[in-house]
Amino acid sequence: MNKISNLVENQKLFTWFFFLALVPYGILCFFNNPSYDDFTYSVTALERNFCETQVYWYKSWSGRYTATALLTTINPLVYHWIYGYKLLSLAIVFGLFFSIHFLVATFFNQLNRLERLLFTSFFTAFYFSLLTQLSGGIYWMAGSITHAIPTILIGISIALIKRRGRRHLINYIVLPLMTFLIVGSNETIMCIWMILLLLLNIYVYKKNKKIDPVLLLLFVVGMVGSAIVVLAPGNAIRGSKFAAKAHRPLNAFINSTYYSFVYVIKLLSIPLSLFLIWVAKNANKIQESFRWYWINKQSLQLTLLIFFVIMFCTFLPAQWSMARRPPSHVYHMTIFFYLPLTILTVLQLAIIYPEKLKKLRQLKMNSKLTTCIFFTLFLLLGNNGRAIYDMIWEAPHYNAQLKSRYEKIAKSVGQDVVVEELTFKPKSIFYSDIGSDPSDFKNQMYAKYFCLRSISKKTEK
Repeated sequence: MNKISNLVENQKLFTWFFFLALVPYGILCFFNNPSYDDFTYSVTALERNFCETQVYWYKSWSGRYTATALLTTINPLVYHWIYGYKLLSLAIVFGLFFSIHFLVATFFNQLNRLERLLFTSFFTAFYFSLLTQLSGGIYWMAGSITHAIPTILIGISIALIKRRGRRHLINYIVLPLMTFLIVGSNETIMCIWMILLLLLNIYVYKKNKKIDPVLLLLFVVGMVGSAIVVLAPGNAIRGSKFAAKAHRPLNAFINSTYYSFVYVIKLLSIPLSLFLIWVAKNANKIQESFRWYWINKQSLQLTLLIFFVIMFCTFLPAQWSMARRPPSHVYHMTIFFYLPLTILTVLQLAIIYPEKLKKLRQLKMNSKLTTCIFFTLFLLLGNNGRAIYDMIWEAPHYNAQLKSRYEKIAKSVGQDVVVEELTFKPKSIFYSDIGSDPSDFKNQMYAKYFCLRSISKKTEK
């Protein structure tokens, strides 16, 4: 039996703390509202049938067949259900929690129920706290469908690959289908998943001296899906404004490598740094508790290789196609891997090279005081502090203002409408809004969705 109690004295306290830290993210979903381009996707879907919509996006904008299909089918706005938009973001939050819990139950199956909940709430709360743009990756429908849903699918897929055994339904239907959906979501996660599948195929072949047919099938299915994404005519149209600087192999490689190392440091938060210090100090206890005697220099090298590949693939698609870093919400799927890999790297370094971390491990820390400082910083800094503030103040007012706007719009069908500027814009959930020019494309799509002649917002004096 694992001696988890040797690592965490009050498991219930920590479980409740991390679980309650997630509550604001769930409550914020009920104050969430569509952004202007959510209406753009919805108008396109409403004007065409399902197949016509997919062909339109594939030829004119993107080869992300999974994302465009989901924006047509599970988009609440297509069914004129604005409240469903709130429930969709809530489903994303629950989906991420479930995916992480499934991974914890798979890789730490020796833990009891309380310990699994502790690990799940810990990793989920830390994941949300590290996200670089909450609004764009969780609460904005287009962003969550393109990035959060495939992240959920990857978590479930990794757990199923670990658990699969000889179950043909999972091996030959569920996993290939999930791989096809993952690579069709966006180019970044396509690269990450395909490289991970390639490395896994190589590792298993070297270990067992034979090809694993299921893993090979997943790689082949992934390659087919990737070809569909890459060969889309819409990619050229979407990337045309970046064509002058794009498609330079050397620049893409150098910049992707540079940012890979930069963001390993940049994504560190103060609470995560404190936790990593705790991991380094208690490395031997952690190894004994989980019986991780497989840790050696080879395991560290493999961890660092996977870490670098994931970071590199985060930046390569954007550097190749746009010659710049990707939008902030793209990092969300990277952080899903970044958190456990950072912890695992520090743990292995502390075990393999104890002398180099001797001073750090000898650092005296008052456990109760350190815990209080950690709890305070974790709740008040970054996304967690912002989510609590938005939940209490900004988000309710923001939701009320948009409710008034929708009521005004409902009474003005077929008319020119001028709406008030939003004075509350909670950073956790607000992504974008219409402008003051009724001829602007986003205003036109907004008006078209609500059957208005035109819509604009009052210009600030």
